[in-house]
Amino acid sequence: MSTKVILIIIATINPSEKDSLTYYLQEMNKLYQEVGANQIKKYQITESLIGEDTANLVSIMEFPNLEAMEKVFKSEEYKKLVPYREKAFIKVTAMISE
Repeated sequence: MSTKVILIIIATINPSEKDSLTYYLQEMNKLYQEVGANQIKKYQITESLIGEDTANLVSIMEFPNLEAMEKVFKSEEYKKLVPYREKAFIKVTAMISE
């Protein structure tokens, strides 16, 4: 039996790279769809209560299993998107919860 896996992404969007962000998100959505991943929720962060982090986006994704997540992030398609990710975000943190 496979166990669902949650991916939590905390990011700071680069406001001067909107085209890179749009392209990256469109292509990532295609990769997510191919493995049956679903977005649970997406939050725009308006203020930091504790700490000095400048993140302005939190996204929570659900994958059918760890293998599906690895298929996305180890794929050649994803590797081609990394330069767009690096332009689109000032900072990105991705965490897995099983």
